[in-house]
Amino acid sequence: MPSITYDRFEAGIDRRKGASVSDPNRLRNLQNTHVTTGWQIRGRPGTTRVATLVPGTVGLFPFNGLLNTVQGPGAAIDHGNALFAPAIRADHPLATLTSPARISAEELFNGFPYIAVEYDNGDTFHHYIDTDPTWALVTSYGLGAYIQPSASNGYRYKATVAGTSGGTEPAWPLGVGQTIADGTVTWTCESKYIVDGNCPHTPSLTRNASKIWAPGKSGSDVIRFCATDAPRDWTTAGDAGFLPTGLKASGDPVPRGVGRYRKKLSVTMRDSTQTWVTDPDPALNAIDDVVDLGTIYPESFANIAQDLYMLTDVGFRSISTLADITANLQDIDIGSPVDDLVLQDIKTATNPIGIYYRGGGQYWCHIGAGKVWVYTLSRISKLAAWSFYQFPFTIDAMAQLANVLYLRAADVVYKVDPDVGTDDGTQFQIDILFPFLNMKRPGQLKQILGADFVFQGEGNVSYLYDANDPSLETTPRLIKGDTRPEGLVPVELTATEIAPHITYQGTGTFQFDMMTFYYDILGAL
Repeated sequence: MPSITYDRFEAGIDRRKGASVSDPNRLRNLQNTHVTTGWQIRGRPGTTRVATLVPGTVGLFPFNGLLNTVQGPGAAIDHGNALFAPAIRADHPLATLTSPARISAEELFNGFPYIAVEYDNGDTFHHYIDTDPTWALVTSYGLGAYIQPSASNGYRYKATVAGTSGGTEPAWPLGVGQTIADGTVTWTCESKYIVDGNCPHTPSLTRNASKIWAPGKSGSDVIRFCATDAPRDWTTAGDAGFLPTGLKASGDPVPRGVGRYRKKLSVTMRDSTQTWVTDPDPALNAIDDVVDLGTIYPESFANIAQDLYMLTDVGFRSISTLADITANLQDIDIGSPVDDLVLQDIKTATNPIGIYYRGGGQYWCHIGAGKVWVYTLSRISKLAAWSFYQFPFTIDAMAQLANVLYLRAADVVYKVDPDVGTDDGTQFQIDILFPFLNMKRPGQLKQILGADFVFQGEGNVSYLYDANDPSLETTPRLIKGDTRPEGLVPVELTATEIAPHITYQGTGTFQFDMMTFYYDILGAL
């Protein structure tokens, strides 16, 4: 009796060919699963709730060994959880009743967070969360001097009237623009936003060559950069300045985002990306290359093995794959296997956010409504496979701390937990669909008598048997563990080809290792 075994699924989802002509290792669907470095299919990690945050904060990012959030005006927020630092203040510098809506970018610069904060009125401002000299009693302060209270409250205070401080620390006001008299000094409360008028305050930013870089103000065709090691200084001649990126653009000249690519600065327009060699000395800045693919989704950036991954108008792409063409189809164009699916998702995308999940060796990109596209890659294992995870919550921010990935959904923070198989107790649906398999004998009718399967855990198996009518499907059969020591699992189908369909919804471990089909050839149709 002829038989055939399928045990290599290293290509993941690949929709470039039709279901009846695709290779058996290129799957039609991989929902809530991913391909392992051993080329098996494994259920995704679950999530465990680690905190319900005090309302009034946004964002999630690591700093100083803790997870950090951002708040606006009002009483200081402490989440009362050892995993979280007290919320960082980032008041709108002009509108006192406006609150932060989201963090669009964050970098660690000289040991302190530099963040772009978008507010609920649509404004964006840059803030540098550094420290100022601590207030001291009976001390002379010149006009424009900055201090912070002895017990830091997240604000900085500027001497708007010079003089000498008093013998008792004042009760510091907690509102931008409010003043307090202190001896003969008058202090004015400020948030830690960048006051330099040349700071563009745009949503995208990055750190490179000891400077912060950001697209110019709305509609501008330049990239602005601060002075070396001075993120509050965007003006000093010969140190701060701009790159004339619009002059080098092949199409749309307006920069949409900045990132890093192999120690170079990458600048993305909608239809092109420039790479620049940058240096603390602006005279040494020079354009390196231009590729004809860009993006309007800079928050989807992730640096992986010196490559820059991103979501674009035409799907997922990598800068390196455009600049360094190889013979491997997966490397040439990382997103092409799932372009038809991703292009549908882009239509309703809201602030796609990307991250490299070190614990899984994966690029994650949340497009919206809890859907995360996952690219699992390992050059040693020659693995490059797409799948997607569907979470029961919309992800507002993702952050890694000590190689653990955390997801923020509204005021709840979850830990991505490989040791659990639910989302905080809620079961999720695993769905795996193979292409139509013809047992390497196309056009020949087969009587498929039985099959063997190897699961870690269990799964429900059914079969599609007519490529012209994918609604035709057999009744699912529950398969547990390794069936090879037992009798064959009956299939009892007569068809030229079949498409196995595996589903699972439970709390246990799920892994699918292999399947073998046993059949007789009935002849050509």
